[in-house]
Amino acid sequence: MNIYTFSPERNEHKSYVPLFSLPVAPGTLMQAGPPSYSQTIDRNGTGTGRSKLKLTLTKGDLATRFECRVESAALEQPIISFVIADVNVRPTKMEVNSVNRNAIAGMKVMLLCDVHGARPAAEVKWFNGSVPVDEAFYKSVPEDNRDGTYTTKSTLEFVASRYENGKTFHCNAENQVTKNNNEPALHGNVLVEIQYPPVVSVSPSTIVVNESVNPLLSCSYVANPQELQRVVWSKDDKNLTLSDQKYEGGTVENPPLRIKNVTREDMGSYNCWLENSVDMVKSENSIFWMSCILR
Repeated sequence: MNIYTFSPERNEHKSYVPLFSLPVAPGTLMQAGPPSYSQTIDRNGTGTGRSKLKLTLTKGDLATRFECRVESAALEQPIISFVIADVNVRPTKMEVNSVNRNAIAGMKVMLLCDVHGARPAAEVKWFNGSVPVDEAFYKSVPEDNRDGTYTTKSTLEFVASRYENGKTFHCNAENQVTKNNNEPALHGNVLVEIQYPPVVSVSPSTIVVNESVNPLLSCSYVANPQELQRVVWSKDDKNLTLSDQKYEGGTVENPPLRIKNVTREDMGSYNCWLENSVDMVKSENSIFWMSCILR
């Protein structure tokens, strides 16, 4: 048995000419059908018959058995020889999915890319935007299909952080057929959403003001989801009880805090605490109230 490998061209499948050459006696008839047939007679009266079969191979011919059968009155049984077609084909389909579309920071994210119908098996590469992902973060495994092609299953894993939120991850796949024909790689993508607690900062870093003025303590943040569930201001690590007479703001609608008619008792270190559906977090820095200047 012989196995031959064929690679389809860009727009049409390559024509291959299987060659069957078997010695036969003069006058032997070959049931060749459409293939062309020729023979040569040697000096000793024997000869060689040659049948050429020219056909266009497609994916459907993968693992097809092409048989050359020789019959002669001198033979009790036909002589049979055959080849099995091994056809190389480009990948035909890609599926890209996320196992956990709404991951929370700190959790493991798993992205899947399945590439179907390729022979040889497709090679997969991942990109974070336009930046290639290190191969240490993903694993690709080819699986056999019944039709002789392969499905490559690629899994990308990483620990979620706020920096991946809103990023598009791309899966590119190609095999030797697409490379030889300079064809673009098969492409798919998935948008990743990461939920994370507020990242909080306050300003200014220090305050020196006159008594009886109304300074504003700013509190800014980034978070996903953006909606706040709770805002707390603390002074010297003790939560403030906000009253309308002394304070303005410090709410989920208006996190910055304005202190009315400041006095020396307001001096200290201030922090802003914000909470969303993920967690409650303290500001990364503090506002240090150094002194009040008497007027």
